[in-house]
Amino acid sequence: MTITELAEKVGVTKQSISQYELGQSTPKAETLMYLVNTLDFPKVYFYGKDEDEATGNTFFRASSRTSQN
Repeated sequence: MTITELAEKVGVTKQSISQYELGQSTPKAETLMYLVNTLDFPKVYFYGKDEDEATGNTFFRASSRTSQN
C-alpha cells in the first residue's frame, strides 16, 4: 500500500502519515485506530520501542587510514 492510499483510507494527509512514520507527530486516538484497522497491526506495535535503536557511540575511520595487520 502506498502512503497516498493509506492517507486516503485513514482520512489524513500524506504529510501526516510521513510525520507519524518519522516520529515527528503523534496521531490522535481516532486516527490511530484507523491505522490499526487499516494496516491490521496490533495497537501495541505503534507504541513499542524500536528494536533497531542503537545505544552508545559508533565511530568510523576511513579505510585508507586503518592499519593493515
